[in-house]
Parts: sequence; structure tokens; C-alpha cells
Amino acid sequence: MLKRGQVTLFIILGILLLLSVGIILYLNFYLVKEDLSSNIGSTSTGKVSSVKLFVENCHKKSLTEGVQSLALNGGYFETITLSSSFYHIPYYFYQGTDLSPNKAKMEQQLSDYIKQEIITCTQNFSVISYDLVLGNVSVVASIDENSVSSKLNWPIKINLDGSQTEISSFNEKINVRLGLLYNLAKNITSNQVNRTGLCISCLSDLAEKNKIQINVDNLYNDELVIILSDNSSKLSSSDNYFRFAFAFRYLSDNITDNFLTESVRIYPPENVNATVGSLFQYLINASGQGLTYWDQTDLFDIDSITGLIKFTPTEKQAGNHTIWIWANDSKGNEDFTNFNLEVRNE
Repeated sequence: MLKRGQVTLFIILGILLLLSVGIILYLNFYLVKEDLSSNIGSTSTGKVSSVKLFVENCHKKSLTEGVQSLALNGGYFETITLSSSFYHIPYYFYQGTDLSPNKAKMEQQLSDYIKQEIITCTQNFSVISYDLVLGNVSVVASIDENSVSSKLNWPIKINLDGSQTEISSFNEKINVRLGLLYNLAKNITSNQVNRTGLCISCLSDLAEKNKIQINVDNLYNDELVIILSDNSSKLSSSDNYFRFAFAFRYLSDNITDNFLTESVRIYPPENVNATVGSLFQYLINASGQGLTYWDQTDLFDIDSITGLIKFTPTEKQAGNHTIWIWANDSKGNEDFTNFNLEVRNE
């Protein structure tokens, strides 16, 4: 049981702790504000440069985050009605109909997103304590095959010791293959209109030709999520891939026996690496009775009975490879998967 003296001591310690936190927060705010002020510059040129840099940083951040969000949501920022039940990724193909968005709509959505984020980000202008007159913001975003760019027009008048300077044009560009991945998604979708199942060889050819990975997630018997991954496009140094995701939904009555099955299942490998000159062995994990395996790659030949991958990579094989593996049983039930195999030259 606590005595009164002990309770009083705890109360005093609590008050001291709250005061300490308050002092620390105040000092952090004061130091950050002083640091911003010291970097702003006292000359007219320094002030103009500071405002320009502030807007440029906001612009780049908004463009990068917008592209990432757009790609992971199949070209949309909001969740649309016709989307996959688990990931909420939009359907590009829905029961025989092509629903993929056009590029102009994607560019408009990205422009609107950047505009809104720019306004939000630059609310911190108040920290600079300059006399600024802000005009209307307009943004035009462009999605090209190998890059995404944004042209921001924002008249900003800076009053400086009786004179006025205006800046207005800001351009940003990031080198990611969003346009290419979108075009491939459109291509895959258009090829599905007259099919009752997914063309695996078509995906394999596209992946090889464009040096990307294509992963297919079988969510339900009539629903697929397809993810295009490009390891040559990165939004930041911490990213491994730049991904574009979209989904398909088929008519249940049109699903063929070997399209998606419950009796055969291959579990996709993750983070698979091999080293030049060293023996590589990997046993495919699959469920089913009397399975037969086969692959589509020039690196090796999978053991058709055991599912064992075994080979010694050469220097010419160094790099990233998209590997496709299939398995079926005697009844014709089938499953497939693909994964990235990185061959390292160490």
C-alpha cells in the first residue's frame, strides 16, 4: 500500500516530467525556426532563392508521392467501385469488358493531386516570414514511356525592401517507366477480351522483352491481381522495384479447368539469389498429387518429377531473371508462378 508521502513524490515527479517535455518541445521548435531563418539568407537574392527552393522541394515530393500512389492503384487515386475484393485494386478487365483507364485521365488525376499537395505543403510559408503575394496554382503532368514530368505555374510575388520580384515556373521530372508499365497493362488487358483464361506465354514474352517482372496473384477462382515490377525504375534509393498493379475478374462459368485450381498449388519463392560459379539448388514448394513440373527459362531445366532447380550460373548469366514455373497433375489441374532470380557476380 502506497503512503501519502510516496503519492506526493509521484505527483511531483509527474509534474517535473511534463515540464521537461514542454521545455524540450519549445526548444526544438525554437531551434528549427532559428535554423530555417539562418538558411533563408539576408540578401534579396538569398530570399528569392529560399522561396524558390521551398516550392521546388514541395513540387518534387508531391510528384514522387503521386506517381507511387497512381502506379500501385492501377492509375487511380481513389478506390473505384469495380475493384478487387481484397487489395481494392481496380479491375482493368471485368467479365469480358475492358475497363482500363486512358492515359489522359491518369495525367489529369496526377495534376490535380500535385496541385492539392503543393498548396498543403507550402502552407509552411508562414515560417519564412516574408511578404508574399500568391497567385493561382496550375499543374500539367505528363506521363511518358520512360519518365513522368510536371510543369507547375504559380506566380509568387516577393516584396523586398520596396521592390518586388516574381517567380512562377517550376519543372520537375522523375525517370520511372510508368508509361511503359501502363501500356503493357493495357496490352495484357486488350488480349483478354476474347479469352477465358490468362495467356501465360504472353506474359512471359512481355516480361522478357521489356526486362520487367510480372507476378500473378490468384485471389479467388475468378479473380487475379497482376503486378508489373521494374527494377530499373526507382523512386528512391531504398526502393527495390517500381510497381504497377491492376486486376482481372472473369465470369465464373467461363473459367477453364486448368485456369485456377484448388487441387494444385505452387507457393511463390521469395528473395531467391544465386552466385556465379557456385552450385544453386532450390526445391519448388507445391501441393498436389503426382505433379509434373516444367519451366520457361534458359538458365536451367527443372526436374520434372521432384521440382528441384539445380545449376551453376556462369558470368554471362549474372543479373536479374524472371523465372516461370508450372505444375500439373494427371487430371489436368494446373498452377503456375513466377519469381525473380538474381544471379550475383561476387
